[in-house]
Amino acid sequence: MAMEVRPSGIESVILVPGAFTSGTEHFADAQVPAYQAIEHQYGELAARMAGLGEKLNAIDLANGGALDVSAVGQAAAEVLAMPRGQRPLRVTVYGQHKGTETIDAVYYQKQAEFLRQMGLDDMILPAPLAGNRDEDAYRMK
Repeated sequence: MAMEVRPSGIESVILVPGAFTSGTEHFADAQVPAYQAIEHQYGELAARMAGLGEKLNAIDLANGGALDVSAVGQAAAEVLAMPRGQRPLRVTVYGQHKGTETIDAVYYQKQAEFLRQMGLDDMILPAPLAGNRDEDAYRMK
C-alpha cells in the first residue's frame, strides 16, 4: 500500500508486533477447549501450545530479556512523533531477534528492481536502513 499511495504524497507505516510474554496474560489465560471432543479435533495443537510461553521466555532471555507489550504503543508514539519523510515504512517490535529485517531488505531490493523495469520509479520507496533496534528496521531516508 505504501508504494501505491506514495506518488500522492501519502505516507504509510506498518506496525508489526511480535510475541510478548511480559505485560500480557495471553499465555497464562490460554486454555484448551472445555470438551474433549473439541480438543481432539485440534490434534497435537493443544500439546504444542502448552510450552510456548516458556520457550518464548527462554528465547527472550537469550536476546537480552523480554520486551513488555507496552513497547508496541511506545513504538507507535515514537513513529507518529517523527517528522514527515523520516518515518519508517515498517516498525517491527519483538524481543526474539528473528531477523525479519533481512527478509524485508531483500524484498525491498527485488520490488525496486521490478518497478524500475516497469518504468515506475516514482513508486519506489526509500531503501531500508539497518537500525540499532528491531523497532528501527525500516527507516526512511
